[in-house]
Amino acid sequence: YCQTFIEVQDNMKNCPPNLNGNIIMAGTVKDEAGKTLENVNLTVNSNQPKSMTTDKNGAFLFSGLKKGQDYIISPEKDTNPTNGITTIDLLTIQKHILGIKQLGSPYKVIAADVDKNGYVSTKDLFELRKLILQLIDKFPNNKSWRFIDGNYVFPDPKNPFLSVFPEVLNYNKVNNDMLNLNVMGIKVGDVDGSAIPNQIIENEVRSELPELQLSLTDQKLIENTEIEVPVFLNQTNIQTLQFTLKFDETKLELINISSKTLPDWSADAINDSRANEGIIAMAWYSLIPFVVDQNTVAFTMRFKVKESGILSQSCKITRDLIEPMAYSESEQTLTPKLRYSDNNIKKTLMNHHNSPNPFHSETSINYYISYNSDITLNIYDINGKLILSKQTFAETGLNQILLRATDLKHSGLFIYEIVTPWERVSDKMIITD
Repeated sequence: YCQTFIEVQDNMKNCPPNLNGNIIMAGTVKDEAGKTLENVNLTVNSNQPKSMTTDKNGAFLFSGLKKGQDYIISPEKDTNPTNGITTIDLLTIQKHILGIKQLGSPYKVIAADVDKNGYVSTKDLFELRKLILQLIDKFPNNKSWRFIDGNYVFPDPKNPFLSVFPEVLNYNKVNNDMLNLNVMGIKVGDVDGSAIPNQIIENEVRSELPELQLSLTDQKLIENTEIEVPVFLNQTNIQTLQFTLKFDETKLELINISSKTLPDWSADAINDSRANEGIIAMAWYSLIPFVVDQNTVAFTMRFKVKESGILSQSCKITRDLIEPMAYSESEQTLTPKLRYSDNNIKKTLMNHHNSPNPFHSETSINYYISYNSDITLNIYDINGKLILSKQTFAETGLNQILLRATDLKHSGLFIYEIVTPWERVSDKMIITD
């Protein structure tokens, strides 16, 4: 689809004059990339102050305003402060602070001033990381978006704080309609332009990012022991890493997460405030890339085991707190995913027979499995003909499948087998008349 706009102008002055003395003030709210901003609340001061909210096209319109008066239009949006904010922004702002690579526009510099004190410093990084980790839910001294008169020209674009920039649209003695007002929106904290400004972009289909494997060895969980879980990365020169780790809090209790190899690692990279719920978040970044070596552990997780089980069934990456994302020195964005090797886990599928056997109306096929898996139940007659095939999912532990005699149509001797991608067990059953 595409969007098109029609602007009707009275160039030949054929429209009748505005006899009631009212004027219209209208325009559009956009970000630096030209994307329109919806749900921006705008207020105009008049004898009867009016307010409205922009649509998905960023448009606003105030009508019925008296001629010859002064007007101030004030935009505001203070929702979803984490929109577009990732560890990539932390890295980019740090490069700006250290003079390695400037942000390149006055709007990005304003976005980097997270604490709104008129300059960009490490304090902004500190507050921004707390927001990414969900340790705070909003900026303490700022709003989610800032707005500037889109026609304003900065005296020094490298230092937008050199003079006071207009965060409202101010017009004196307005006598004619103003239909092309321009408001610039700045998402605080977002310096790489990844914030989603409207529903149109939000609904776009996005391609899957390349995978960053967080590799760890699966292991059995033995009650009342402590385990260490070293995690390796499969790609080199990683500069940022963020994800939410969800673990089974009934089986595991987090002791800590530590690293001796990730540059600039500190405890500030972890939010463990919800560890008792089985949720933790990591947000690490560094100007020094993490160089992968076959034997180099990126970070280590330590747990106390509260109940026996298997690690791979107890830990996974989710989006509960923050979106999983990584960024490399070559400016490639990746999606972190846990990948388990099961060298230390012996797979076990054990048949516990069906009961009752023989049976007349129904029987339960009982079996034990040491891992979660899709399974198939196949039943054959005495001649080896497949009579019935059922698919289901089995969880670690004892499982059972209820089988009715009517499923097999007739009585007699049957062979059944339980099949997983790795193992197969079989047994006999008898249906009586």
